[in-house]
Parts: sequence; C-alpha cells; structure tokens
Amino acid sequence: MPSGPTEIRIGMVVFDRAHDMVGVVDAFVGQIVTLSRPTGVSWQSRWASVRPGTAYEHRQLRAITALWKQQHKGLPGRGRGGAGPVTGSAP
Repeated sequence: MPSGPTEIRIGMVVFDRAHDMVGVVDAFVGQIVTLSRPTGVSWQSRWASVRPGTAYEHRQLRAITALWKQQHKGLPGRGRGGAGPVTGSAP
C-alpha cells in the first residue's frame, strides 16, 4: 500500500483496488485521484486504494487499448472521450 500520493505520479499505470480496474493517473485533488482508461472511461478513487501497476497490469492496459482501437477503427467521431455522431442507416 502506498505511504502517500508521492509514490503515484500523473501518467502512471496503476491498479485501483476499490474499482478492481487498471488505469492511468490523470490528476490529484487532495486525497482523490482521477483515473482513466484509453477507452474514455474515467473515475475517481482515494489514493489509498491505488497502487502502482504490475508488469501484468501494464500488459493488460495495453491489450485493452489495442482491442478498443481495433473495435473503433474507421468509425467516424470515435475518439477519447466518447461517441460522436453516427452517420448512415441500419439495415
């Protein structure tokens, strides 16, 4: 368990025990850490529940990123932060 927020840095891959998810640190506000995933999902957690990611968790985040990019390849308006307009009609 981290002894304080100084062990966790912005941009670092971490594991959040409270949400059971791997993410990247985006910001700190007091004892709250804002985390995100490349898929656009973001959440907040207490820094005490966040620890540096293991090598396995780094690979896991890279795999999530690759899968997300593959699933959204060629779709208009799909970037970090959510869905954009979808054009065309469904059959």
